[in-house]
Amino acid sequence: MIAEPHMDLVQGKGIVQDVRYFDTKNKSSGKANKNHVSLMTREEIASFKCDLLPGDVRSNIELNGSILSGEVTLADLIHKNVRIGQDAVLHIYKLRTPCWQMDVLQPGLQASMRHGRQGVIAEVVHSGRISIGDTISIVE
Repeated sequence: MIAEPHMDLVQGKGIVQDVRYFDTKNKSSGKANKNHVSLMTREEIASFKCDLLPGDVRSNIELNGSILSGEVTLADLIHKNVRIGQDAVLHIYKLRTPCWQMDVLQPGLQASMRHGRQGVIAEVVHSGRISIGDTISIVE
């Protein structure tokens, strides 16, 4: 994973710069894949008490948790739409499923990344460019 100063999100397709997963189809159904964007907060990552660098947990977007108002977590945003920057809107619809690669980083990390602490998966429902430092807000 590498840091990008900005990413282009395309409705129904995902992140243009994510060449491995952009505009993919579900292997069994042939329908468009809606697992477009994975998000975690740096606070969630820091809670695992191991030396994880940005990008280590393989999330597309790592957020500064202070941008979420009050005690709102990413898990609280499931079934909600959020706007990042001026135009991009994501529909957060499920928790991430931590993979075996987390245990390569730190033994036991995969199991620790459960119960609302693993970040979320979202579908791009409105296209837009996002950049480091953009704000995030819940779309009512």
